[in-house]
Amino acid sequence: MPLSLARVLSELSPEECEIRFSVPLAPFTSFRIGGPAAALATPRSEAALCRLLSLLDEAGVSRTVLGNGSNVLVPDGGYAGVVILTRGLHDFSISEQTITASAGAPLSALCRAATRRGIAGFSPLVGIPATLGGAIFMNAGAGGATVGERVLTVRAVPAGGGDPLVLTQGECLFGYRTSVFARRGLVILGAELTGDAADASALIEEERRVTLHRRATQPLCEPSAGSVFRRPPGDYAGRLIEAAGLKGRTVGGAQVSHLHAGFIVNTGGATAGDVKELVRIVTETVRERFGVTLEREIEYLGE
Repeated sequence: MPLSLARVLSELSPEECEIRFSVPLAPFTSFRIGGPAAALATPRSEAALCRLLSLLDEAGVSRTVLGNGSNVLVPDGGYAGVVILTRGLHDFSISEQTITASAGAPLSALCRAATRRGIAGFSPLVGIPATLGGAIFMNAGAGGATVGERVLTVRAVPAGGGDPLVLTQGECLFGYRTSVFARRGLVILGAELTGDAADASALIEEERRVTLHRRATQPLCEPSAGSVFRRPPGDYAGRLIEAAGLKGRTVGGAQVSHLHAGFIVNTGGATAGDVKELVRIVTETVRERFGVTLEREIEYLGE
């Protein structure tokens, strides 16, 4: 642990931010893979998160923000900077059709609460294992719906620091699995979202159908990072991978799921190296068989 890093982080009180050093990251990712971070910081408020970002950027310390860790592969050697967990910023509230939430609010809990208040547009998103900030960052979606469609405004810190900004939906530049936050490195603090008034019982039934479908078609009981690849134009990555005969293909502890070929699962003891090699095999095989180059959706931390 560099002394300079300890000095930088000592500027924050325990009341502002929990700080731990040399912490294995595997327990903080849905893949259950990854070596230690030099430091793990969990801010207890949006103000503390802003202060932490300012301190780290002024000192030139590398940092990355982690929500639920559900779309990331952490290197076996870990991360030589500060990993900022937003899970401590989990508050949200609902007033009429408007939801106000912090970045670390669990998306599923938020969607279930909206559904039970009769707010339409959130039922298809139930079950996405992300925090709100992570979901907005990549414009997560399911069942033809996306988080970005529900956004009114987003509060964020500019890359390089400065006062927080408030961006409207149009300024967020949402696209398929991307946003202005992904393109420009803005750190999300929170957001306001909205939906139309609807019958709560009908929305709850839709939520039930979505949940049952996910359980039947996705390997939810095995560690994974969700869909590994983006959807290619006019097709599906999972269909191409299955058609290439790659279901069940294994490298070390990493395996192309037997249930859904678009997922790579950790069958036990998988390393980041195992996953990367399997991603390489899948990408090359699909390109050779079908002339389609799959684009990776999951993030390799540190790249």
